[in-house]
Amino acid sequence: MKKILCVALTSLLLVACGKTLDGTYTDPTGMAEFTFKGNKLEMMGVEIEYKIEDNKVKVQKDGATVTLLTIKDDGTLVMPMVGELKKK
Repeated sequence: MKKILCVALTSLLLVACGKTLDGTYTDPTGMAEFTFKGNKLEMMGVEIEYKIEDNKVKVQKDGATVTLLTIKDDGTLVMPMVGELKKK
């Protein structure tokens, strides 16, 4: 019983904590660079808040939620018209 409870609580804590993207991600050319720290995303000198839902990085713009990046199973980020970004 204790093992089941422990596994259940651990699973709940992992889900509640969510994913983190802390670090810098770049495309193969090095031209596109995204730096994540906490709930902030810095790109092209601009810092914005982001959230992760359904393996997607979403930001608020003009009151609407915009999907900016998709997170692949291996942690690679994908952005339309830019391609894949990998953690440095």
